Amino acid sequence: MADSLDVGQLIPVYRQDFISVCAYSAAIALLLYDFGLTFDREVQYIWKSKLSLPSLLFYAIRYSTILNAVPEIMELTHSGLSLTRLDMVFSILLLSGVAMFSATRVYAIYARNKAIYLLVLTLGLVNPAINIYLYSQSGPYFFVYHIIIYSSLRWAMGARGATIAADVLVLVLTWAKVADNRKETARIRAEAPVAAVFLSNGTAYFAILLILNVLGIAIGQDINYVYVMFTWVNILTAILTCRFMLDLREAATVTDPTGLSQLHTIVFQMPVPTTVDSITGMDPEEYVAMDRPLPDIEAGSICEEARAADTGTCSDSDVAPFRNEEAQFR
Repeated sequence: MADSLDVGQLIPVYRQDFISVCAYSAAIALLLYDFGLTFDREVQYIWKSKLSLPSLLFYAIRYSTILNAVPEIMELTHSGLSLTRLDMVFSILLLSGVAMFSATRVYAIYARNKAIYLLVLTLGLVNPAINIYLYSQSGPYFFVYHIIIYSSLRWAMGARGATIAADVLVLVLTWAKVADNRKETARIRAEAPVAAVFLSNGTAYFAILLILNVLGIAIGQDINYVYVMFTWVNILTAILTCRFMLDLREAATVTDPTGLSQLHTIVFQMPVPTTVDSITGMDPEEYVAMDRPLPDIEAGSICEEARAADTGTCSDSDVAPFRNEEAQFR
């Protein structure tokens, strides 16, 4: 009777473990499948470009997630402090890379506004900072890490909440800029492929990330699946962010079918060292938006083409706010 009772008590545990293994396996399979789908674009648009901060961000986000699949799989059947540390390193690389990418995006839209950049970056770095603390409290065995997560569920939810706040802020700031410049936004979208990708695709990706993080908090309330949900959110975040970066690079190399403009690189307005330069330790020429100037944008060719087409008059200052919306992630 006692043996049958013990078996009956173990059935829910085995069922939960089976669901967790299936969830982990599905997430990793999706990650590798997406890697196979986008690998040719990565080779074409990332590998063949010069190494820069955006390229490093792409590699950090993409390959930290892929490499993290190794300890994720091994932890299903093994335990050890080395696996936990590997998991920590790769997870922190992913979260920090996404936070810097989000901050850089808003930084470009708002003409190098340091306060906005630091605000978004700070909110984005709360999640990896809390995760460092949680990992530091974990023991040498996998189940101990889960116990720490369960006992620190409020910390984990707070980390996810900070990420949600950062996503909301990015969306609000993006659409606030669009609302202030509706007329020019429509024209720039039509004439500049990178701007269209930056605004439309970027908004869609960050909206999806916001929904994912909200779901992460909702499902994460069940302590049995909190770590599984965080794994799914991290993998989907990496997939969406890397696809967005590839979309930007692809748009920057595509010739505009209207023949009005061909974008090879996008620059920020002010060629002076910024907070980002000091953070990364890079020269302005090496930074995300400090590639060689784009002649047609620098010369205000958009306005010249508008005049030539008798579409009206415009000044170089009309398109200046939108030059900062386009960031070439090289």
